[in-house]
Amino acid sequence: MRSSRSRCCKKPSSNAERRALLAKVHIAKKELNLPEHDYRAILERFNKESSAELTIAQLEELVKFFKHLGWKKKSDTQVAALRQRVIDEAADLRNGAKRLPGLMKRICGTERLEWCRNAEKLERLLVVIRKLKDGEA
Repeated sequence: MRSSRSRCCKKPSSNAERRALLAKVHIAKKELNLPEHDYRAILERFNKESSAELTIAQLEELVKFFKHLGWKKKSDTQVAALRQRVIDEAADLRNGAKRLPGLMKRICGTERLEWCRNAEKLERLLVVIRKLKDGEA
């Protein structure tokens, strides 16, 4: 039986972090179209039969390995695509290059486009840029 003391002293985010890493592993496995036998061979490098047996450090290493194989989180590619759309839309805006940092600061909280990793904020920025362009037309 676990004591309440062991529960209170646990790192609160470790369980959530572990679940997030396990999710990334399974998403990467699916998106990389890894056959089951290849996936099992990768797990053998850790002397484990299941990803559930891996420690947080091992899960991080496995995610890093999948990235080395070419896996990218969809959110990363989505954000990159949105950033490019912002650049393209701002180019059509009068003085867009000069106005973009101010718009970024107000909407995204940063003046640097590459520092904004929030897709929702980038989408809001696109809406504002389009409204400004419509107002100029």
